[in-house]
Amino acid sequence: MNEVTFRNYGKDDYSSVKEILIEGSLYDETWDSEDALEKRISEKPDSIVLAVLDNRVVGCVYLVDDILPLIFRLAVKEKYRKKSIGKMLIEEASKRLKEHGHTEIGLFVDSKKEKLKEWYRRQGFQETESSWVGFYKKI
Repeated sequence: MNEVTFRNYGKDDYSSVKEILIEGSLYDETWDSEDALEKRISEKPDSIVLAVLDNRVVGCVYLVDDILPLIFRLAVKEKYRKKSIGKMLIEEASKRLKEHGHTEIGLFVDSKKEKLKEWYRRQGFQETESSWVGFYKKI
């Protein structure tokens, strides 16, 4: 496998990121719209990190550190999974968040996805003991 590189998202990357998020069952028409991603990078240019292999976008992760440092929308194209790209995206996200002055990183995982929770544990994340439930509403 050639070397995976990382770069910031640009507006020409939208279709690739959308495809990756849809494939990973993470795409949301509001949060992941082209306008929403453009707004995010206009405010924080390094807030969407892309993994690139052979000039193809093969993974992505959003950095959300407006209040708490979180990674969001970590996804790797199915064809490229099990090649440590997700782990490398976490390392890149961690490095960038550390450069922003943070000392820890959080994320949210669907509580029913046991394999995914186990994968994050193997990456060094600890599960919280809280019984939080997420809510949202359109405004």
